[in-house]
Amino acid sequence: MHCTRIAVIVLFVFSLVGVLTAVEDKSTIRAAIDKITEDWGSGRTSSDGCIWKGTSPFCDGGCNVVGHVVRQTSATGDGEKCLTGLKVLCCPSATA
Repeated sequence: MHCTRIAVIVLFVFSLVGVLTAVEDKSTIRAAIDKITEDWGSGRTSSDGCIWKGTSPFCDGGCNVVGHVVRQTSATGDGEKCLTGLKVLCCPSATA
């Protein structure tokens, strides 16, 4: 019974220390994450307006962008390889 209480108290203390440390370093970690992910999700490949659609590992790319057509399909596209499905390069149509 005493071992269980001691284990719970030790676990609580370590959890509390982890939370307090995380709060202290939160701004540094958040700044690093923002720097790494600032271009994620844009999907832009160049100034021609093309966008890669589909996110690995389970890509289900579709060109559902108004005024865009499929120019290319790929398992890797703009980066990480798809385990299933394909990424789709959507580019502005010539008539749009």
